[in-house]
Amino acid sequence: MVNDLNTGDNYVWMLNVYLLTSPLHVAISSGQINEIEAIISSIPESDRSAAINARNIENYTPLQTAMLSGDLAAVQLLLRHGADPTLLAPNDYGDLDEKFDSSCLAAMLGNVSILRLVLDTQESIGAETLYQASECGRLDCVEEILQRVPKNCKFADGVTRMAAIEKALRPAVVEWRVDILKHLLDASEFSDTKKLSELLLLVPYSDNSDQYHIPNHLEKYTPEAKLLQIQIYKTLIDADARVDGVYHEEDSPWPGERSILHMIFSERDPPMEVWELLLEHGADIHALNSRGQTPLFPALDRDNLECCDNWGRVHNEDGSE
Repeated sequence: MVNDLNTGDNYVWMLNVYLLTSPLHVAISSGQINEIEAIISSIPESDRSAAINARNIENYTPLQTAMLSGDLAAVQLLLRHGADPTLLAPNDYGDLDEKFDSSCLAAMLGNVSILRLVLDTQESIGAETLYQASECGRLDCVEEILQRVPKNCKFADGVTRMAAIEKALRPAVVEWRVDILKHLLDASEFSDTKKLSELLLLVPYSDNSDQYHIPNHLEKYTPEAKLLQIQIYKTLIDADARVDGVYHEEDSPWPGERSILHMIFSERDPPMEVWELLLEHGADIHALNSRGQTPLFPALDRDNLECCDNWGRVHNEDGSE
């Protein structure tokens, strides 16, 4: 039915097919809590569930619109009147993903008070919620989620707590979320040296590809961000990641074996502090990749004279040919 504001209050809640939104969405976006309550009260009981969970043109329900606005009071009101937090929500690309519900949206946005409300209403929580909180740098949300899933337990989608944390480590490393990386490592007592070492390969690779679609995005080319990159390396090394190995990569655009120094020298602007840190902890300047090349090759390929000079200095100091 088409909403006609001139036909009486009993119809003001209906979806306007011309504007492709509803007065409820509009009131929520405007922060009009009294208007929201009045609109909900005007909805016939038989239609309330459908109306309060209707989507606008962007596929957001009224509850999700309130979450986007950070309106805690509106979220409370909508949940009290039957808004369904388990409905799918648009992800950071705007698509409806089968694993991305309102709790994922709350974790992505980083409002831990709203996340608590949503999780209190749900009977369970999916592992995707943890991944979103990790990727978007929402430490409070990561802590809240892990508190609700005890050790040796599973998320609602059958993923074990340890497996979920292991997967959440990847976006924390890729996006240089130092505090979250430390918390995940502490919360899981994660000690798989091989997997920790493989995470090292994600740090420099991500430097070439800023993820602008991610909320709370980190600009990786700033001096401040470069310091975070170094802290990520230090955190992984302190957790027992090894820097002296050659690792097999299937997921990169250039699959095959490479060392951490190959990855570092492939960067557009690798910080020398990282180079020095890795050498200090035993990185092998003579390691060969799948093509039989040492880390010097990508440095030469990028005309990175500073790296080449340092490589030559270390090469001469150890007496190698």
